[in-house]
Amino acid sequence: MSDDQSIDTPAPDAFEAQLAANATEVATEAVVEEIAVEETSAVATDDLALASDEDGDIESEENDPNAEFRRTLRTALGDWYVVHSYAGYEKKVKGNLHNR
Repeated sequence: MSDDQSIDTPAPDAFEAQLAANATEVATEAVVEEIAVEETSAVATDDLALASDEDGDIESEENDPNAEFRRTLRTALGDWYVVHSYAGYEKKVKGNLHNR
């Protein structure tokens, strides 16, 4: 019976102490790496936004050739809807909408 008791309650040893120390160290390194990645991505996003502004890649409504067309559609009379359908079913969908 004395053998069963020693197996059920193992004594903490040097291995478990080292394991706990390593777990704390690994967790700390993961937090440091996560913070470094967040800072790097924030800097890269800011640089990207500035680069696109300087190059003039961001189109404004003044340079958009379809801006006038969009304005006329917004002010057009009636109710406008966008209907998405599978290819080849356009006529069937149109017929169903007219029947309603």
